[in-house]
Amino acid sequence: MTYLPGLAFIVIGQNEGWKLGLCLASIFKAIRINSIKQYDVIYVDSDSQDDSLETALSFPEVSVYKLSGVYNAAIARNTGAEATNLSSLFFVDGDMEIEPDFLGSVIDSEGLLIYEYVSGQLKNLNYNREWERIGESWQYSALITSDRKMSTCGGIFLIEHSIWDTTGAMDTRFKRGQDLDFSLRLSARGKLLYRKKELIACHHTISYTHVDRIWRTIVSGDIFYSKSLLYRVHWNNSAMYKKMLQTDYSMLLLIACLLFMCATRSVYWGVPYIAIVLSRVLKKKHQSIKDIVNNLAFVPVRDSLTLVGFIAFFPKRPSSFDYNIELIRHVRN
Repeated sequence: MTYLPGLAFIVIGQNEGWKLGLCLASIFKAIRINSIKQYDVIYVDSDSQDDSLETALSFPEVSVYKLSGVYNAAIARNTGAEATNLSSLFFVDGDMEIEPDFLGSVIDSEGLLIYEYVSGQLKNLNYNREWERIGESWQYSALITSDRKMSTCGGIFLIEHSIWDTTGAMDTRFKRGQDLDFSLRLSARGKLLYRKKELIACHHTISYTHVDRIWRTIVSGDIFYSKSLLYRVHWNNSAMYKKMLQTDYSMLLLIACLLFMCATRSVYWGVPYIAIVLSRVLKKKHQSIKDIVNNLAFVPVRDSLTLVGFIAFFPKRPSSFDYNIELIRHVRN
């Protein structure tokens, strides 16, 4: 398919509240500052029960779609990409404020991408359950000080529409982890994310280490998608093992310890795993006693469920009959 020069901002969200207004305002500020002439701004809502739709509709230049039935971020992003005929796609979550100056370093005067697949540094503005600011953190453990190529990306990135198409868009089986699955499929084709050191956005979010959030990944079953299914689908992708070593090294040790325990019939092989869990939890800074206790319980539960899911979790891909896409407003800019 032939696409027109221009940049499409695809925003997805569910019950984003005040954060969505900040997100959309930052997009139009970026459009103005960078003198982007050809653009689409598309918001895809996943059946919000708050005022998210009203917030989106208060911006007259935003096309608005609503998903119902079965929905997830993969379906929402695919919907947004299908709704535009522009050549460059910018995927943004509705709780992110983009940095307007970032665009000037990645697009040319016609809205075409300088890099075919690119992102930047993301800063998390962390909140508690009452949405009171409790601190901030970088997407990675340390601030990126130089541009680099990476095999995985998060929920905010820019990509050429043609590459999105040839990669097969996002796999709608993934209730969570769809961005990781997509980037790992790209890396298997030799296309790595060009991550710039500059700030691309600020992310308003409940802290990833908050006790309620970590246990919600267990209760909701999200961990089966973002880890179990992801690892099984990409078992033959070397980039996946690099990610696993970075984020799930305790699970790898658990596998080794279980194998040795079975082979030797000795429970003492569980000691190395207990030691690595202690090390993993205690090395985190600024933790309360409650945080430490919860994480000491959470890590073994997460590792065990990831292994169980790897063996037994086989979700079906939603069909087009499982979800409904309602066009609320279409805008031609």
